[in-house]
Amino acid sequence: MLRHRIHYIFLAILLAGYAYARPVQDQAQDQSSQSPAQSAQSQPGMGQHHGYHGWGKRHDPEQQVQRLTKKLNLSTEQQAKVKSILDDQQSQAQTVRQDSSLSKQDRHSKMMQLRQTSHEQIRAALNPDQQQKFDAMVQKREQKMRNHREKGGNAQPAPTPQQ
Repeated sequence: MLRHRIHYIFLAILLAGYAYARPVQDQAQDQSSQSPAQSAQSQPGMGQHHGYHGWGKRHDPEQQVQRLTKKLNLSTEQQAKVKSILDDQQSQAQTVRQDSSLSKQDRHSKMMQLRQTSHEQIRAALNPDQQQKFDAMVQKREQKMRNHREKGGNAQPAPTPQQ
């Protein structure tokens, strides 16, 4: 009996150590792959959202522009427009996240509204073929988010994109 208890305590300590070390290791790897300017911007307390909620490289405007350029074959002019739109979205999203007067639902609503406005602005900068591909990308992402919410038990209908 004592032997089993010691075994469980040891296992708990081992798992706790792993759970602590993993985020620290991931953060160190992320920071080592960034330039010094990017690293300073991503330090906790610098207005960035940290954690395992999908916020990171996927939401970095530069990374998003690169991904969209690859998928949609954006011209240099389009890249500049999209980058400007995404920079503005990120700035506004940061302001919304920091607004402690908003309820969680109001914050979510404002973020969805920001995303919709950005999508509309990006779409306006694209040619018809790119728009079609972009719409498919947005629809795929929204379906993925809908599925994620349903799995988590928060089955709320996602707003349909208005075009």
